[in-house]
Amino acid sequence: MKRTLIFVIFLLSIANSGCLCGIASSITFDNKRGWLPDDLEPKSTILLVEKDRWSKKQTQLMKDYMKKKYPYKYEFANYEAIHSKEDKYADTKLYKYALVIFENSGPQTQPTGMTVNAPAGYDFNFYDRAANKDYPSTRKASGSAILTFEPVINTILKKYK
Repeated sequence: MKRTLIFVIFLLSIANSGCLCGIASSITFDNKRGWLPDDLEPKSTILLVEKDRWSKKQTQLMKDYMKKKYPYKYEFANYEAIHSKEDKYADTKLYKYALVIFENSGPQTQPTGMTVNAPAGYDFNFYDRAANKDYPSTRKASGSAILTFEPVINTILKKYK
């Protein structure tokens, strides 16, 4: 039992460190009906991408992936900016869609014994800023944002390239 627990902790630490990113970098999701908007226009709009509020490292991995793979315009923003229709992102025609983090969160006990509300799994969904509508998530959550993020971006690219 102790060995199994140590092995699981080891796998989770590798996944959380981003070492498994290469595995997800070629995967696409075949269930795009429903979660991928039909009228997403990556060539003529700017995709907003929500920053991971729990991990700067995951956000940086997502930024690196977008820079490397995504040929269209995009910007990373926090939750508040995405849901605001004022200031920089007021134009909901130009910034129509945001790719937001859909967190399955719950209480988790830290090694110190303190209990915090933290993500138990990361998934993504589109938010239509003009219609104020959330699309369903991909239903392909993982323990690390980047492991779900890469296939989401790959699926968009497969559809629109």
